[in-house]
Amino acid sequence: MRTGRFLVASALTLAVCLLSSTPTQGVVTDARRSGMGGVLLPGKDLRAVNPAWNGVKLPHSNRAIPLPLGIIAGLAADTDNQDSFERTVTRLKSLYPVFEVELRPEPDISDDIEIEVGRNFLRIDLGKGKASIPSGGVEADFLSNTGLIGLTSGPLHVGLSAILTTDGNFDVDDSLRGALDGAVPLRSATTYEGVGRLEAQGVLALEMGTTVKLSQLDPGGPSAGVVYAGAGIKGLMGLGYADTRLDVDLATGDPIFDPNDPLDVTYRADLRFNQGVGWGVGFDMGLAFIQGPWLAGVSIENIAAKIHWDTEHRIEELTPAGDAVSTTLGTGERVTSKIPVVWMANGGWVTETWMLLTDIRVQQEKVNWHGGVERRFSVLAARGGLSWAEGKGFQGAVGAGVGLGKFSFDVSLRTHPYLYSKGRGLYLGASLGLPL
Repeated sequence: MRTGRFLVASALTLAVCLLSSTPTQGVVTDARRSGMGGVLLPGKDLRAVNPAWNGVKLPHSNRAIPLPLGIIAGLAADTDNQDSFERTVTRLKSLYPVFEVELRPEPDISDDIEIEVGRNFLRIDLGKGKASIPSGGVEADFLSNTGLIGLTSGPLHVGLSAILTTDGNFDVDDSLRGALDGAVPLRSATTYEGVGRLEAQGVLALEMGTTVKLSQLDPGGPSAGVVYAGAGIKGLMGLGYADTRLDVDLATGDPIFDPNDPLDVTYRADLRFNQGVGWGVGFDMGLAFIQGPWLAGVSIENIAAKIHWDTEHRIEELTPAGDAVSTTLGTGERVTSKIPVVWMANGGWVTETWMLLTDIRVQQEKVNWHGGVERRFSVLAARGGLSWAEGKGFQGAVGAGVGLGKFSFDVSLRTHPYLYSKGRGLYLGASLGLPL
């Protein structure tokens, strides 16, 4: 039973990570930001990634509380004519993403799949699904850094944030990729292989930093410019860690459908997971410039950020005989994980009625860009934005908001690339802004 639970958990974790692959900035749950292309907003967003902004007076941005539209859509899905399994699948599909609802679902690819079968012949053409496992595999690189609470007093700043990272890949050998592409049929007496890996960790970071004024341009002028430098250290408390290496083999019979020599499926999973809490430390540093309505900044996050864990090392196997075997290789084994270094630059022009913002982030040689605009009309606001990420191209967004005293309500529409086919889907999001 433990092996079964492990396989289900591993499969769901890998699927969620692969399907939710987003720019390195992580999941955006603030509908105001989402409607501006995901760009970082002045205030808490910039302070979370660049310690130099902690000592700078910036426009306040409310704490966003996202509405769980995905959960609402999942519960409201029409499943009256479905059996229990179909009902479960429908609701799970509706639940992702949790805080947004899909308005333009990807066309069903099931009608595009072709299968030709003979006693010693099997050819599968996934049609649009061919893109699901491209050459080089599917990556699941993800980093989310969410500020939870912060306190600034003069040049000093203390804050608490939650960090989630994944680093993974799933790939198949050329023979299996060719078979799935429909280019070649499956061969008898042949072993096909799929290989996956996934490292995931959840961390709380207690950040302490300071900001100093380096220089002032045109002092005493009507719009004096100031350059700030900031640096911070963060103590890292690891809450959860898992590292999985999975090797799956499919061996065909001879002939393929010989009842005395059926298809064999075996796997071997090399698993490490944490025992207790992990501890570590990391550093951030940055520069910020502000002059009148103009602002700009550069920063480096997670310098030398490492976490030390005590782990249990286990092997899970399914043998050719069909036996599930679990073997513990060791406990208390020391493992050190890293939080990826992120380079970032941002710029903007901010007035009482207009906001033009842009940022660019580089993580593990992957580039992500965001740009957005907001125009305020008394209590109303209109927004738009663009984003670009490697492998996903350009995506667009629009949004609107209404201010209710110190509170706000925001909605957004943003495009996203389909998983299997060409084209773009459309997500609707909403959030409440609270003065926290």
